[in-house]
Amino acid sequence: MADEPVGPPGDDVADLLPAYALGALDAADALVVERAIEREPRYQEMLEQHLESVGALAGSHTFAVPSAEVRERIMGRVRAFETAPVVRPAPRVPFALLRSPWRSWGWARSRPCSSSA
Repeated sequence: MADEPVGPPGDDVADLLPAYALGALDAADALVVERAIEREPRYQEMLEQHLESVGALAGSHTFAVPSAEVRERIMGRVRAFETAPVVRPAPRVPFALLRSPWRSWGWARSRPCSSSA
């Protein structure tokens, strides 16, 4: 009993069965499920139901092969995209550099120029 991995107790094994049927458990959880299946026949029955469902789902999908015309249209667009020139935007200039240095001198704007001659 001490060499068994610590895993989900009781009915938590039932929650792991769908992932086990899909082969999506890590080694430690898979071992917990396998040992629980050996001890409890109800888990074996539940696993068989999940495996039937997985098989039904896998067999129910059909893959459509596009016609030659559709395939050529798609590939034409892909080739056009691959050969299109890469347009990079101009680098952004910080706003502070766009401002005139004279604008930051508030006193220069507030006082009128006087000519002393």
